Amino acid sequence: MNVVLAGETGSVTEVVEIGPTSLVRHRTWANLEPLAEGCRRAGLSATILPGGPIPSGHATPTVWLLSDLPFLAAESFGILDRLEIDVPAMSGLVMIGGAFSFSGLKAVGGWQDPRGAAMLPVEPMAGADATEVPAGVRLVATADCPSELASLLEQVPPFYGYNLLRPRNGSRLLARFEDGQPALVVSGPAPRRTVAFASDLLPHWGPKVAEWERFPALLSALVALAAGDLQ
Repeated sequence: MNVVLAGETGSVTEVVEIGPTSLVRHRTWANLEPLAEGCRRAGLSATILPGGPIPSGHATPTVWLLSDLPFLAAESFGILDRLEIDVPAMSGLVMIGGAFSFSGLKAVGGWQDPRGAAMLPVEPMAGADATEVPAGVRLVATADCPSELASLLEQVPPFYGYNLLRPRNGSRLLARFEDGQPALVVSGPAPRRTVAFASDLLPHWGPKVAEWERFPALLSALVALAAGDLQ
């Protein structure tokens, strides 16, 4: 099964000020490799898209996996055009939460745009949806969650933040967080499906998840949901 990953890429500028002294630091943000490696360890073929225009003639994957990819970046890189062609007739889609996913921190994610929201099994909020949970919350499977997936989800380490999501009519809620907020939503039956996971699988909302021994199994399950292989 082929998975194409996009997002988690850009540049970061930090300003540290101590009294009249300031320090400006620049660094590159390229954090998709842990997700790609987790997919590979699960036996999936994983390809990372560079942070720029999508290569012409890029093959259609079984599943697109987006993590911290803002809507405007997806639009400017040409990824959005491909998603509209591929999903859900030929490819599934998984969107993982984060500061730039869904509506995101201060609404910079931008997926509340009607063109982006139409692809998702949730309705992104008009304003910011990023929510910090310093005490941590774990996943709780719903009665609609397949038993083998429910067992896996309830072993996942705690999360320390998430995006507030509203499941779209016709979508299935497979898991909540302990505080009752939606965590895992999948679209209705189709050749492929769209999946929304409300938290990040990497720091800082999921600092322990990528190190968890069953992390590849979690990624495999999310991909299988989108591919229609896990009902």
